[in-house]
Amino acid sequence: METCELVPTSLRLLALGNIQECIDMVTRDMEVGNVSIKQLLTRAVAHMRLFQFPESLADCDEAMRIDPENRQLYFIRGAVFRRMGRLQDAIANLTQAIDIHPEYGIAYLERALCYTACGRQEEADHDLQITLMYIETALRGLCDSICLIHPKLDAMEETTENDWDYSRIFLSCMQIEEMKQTFH
Repeated sequence: METCELVPTSLRLLALGNIQECIDMVTRDMEVGNVSIKQLLTRAVAHMRLFQFPESLADCDEAMRIDPENRQLYFIRGAVFRRMGRLQDAIANLTQAIDIHPEYGIAYLERALCYTACGRQEEADHDLQITLMYIETALRGLCDSICLIHPKLDAMEETTENDWDYSRIFLSCMQIEEMKQTFH
């Protein structure tokens, strides 16, 4: 399998919960070719899902040398730091992700979780409102283009390979329910 085919395959493994297999595939791929930011971020997410936080941060540090302005890099670092209980570091990284891409809705949601954990409820509520605004906008766009969905599904695989959004991997239904409970 070509290197360019391995990143989407490893992302599918990650999405399906085959986390160690994903790490193994990405690591083998990195050993035989040039290391890409997609490989590093995919492996960073996989390490985070296995609670291997130092390994995840090491991959993020290496990715930072490749592309220090990558919003997903800061999002992943923020998510790792939150899981480690390093909330101020998490907030700083998530804020960096938002500064790079102000419409990065999932970063607002992750930062709201940090603010809630810090007892900063007003800031958490503000970020949740922004998150909901982006969700509502996305849903409206989906509804407006519903007649175009079928043809676009065929092109989805190509889009996924070229611009994977790592934030899709983070939010579980349980987390969504927990977030709903925090609204005031």
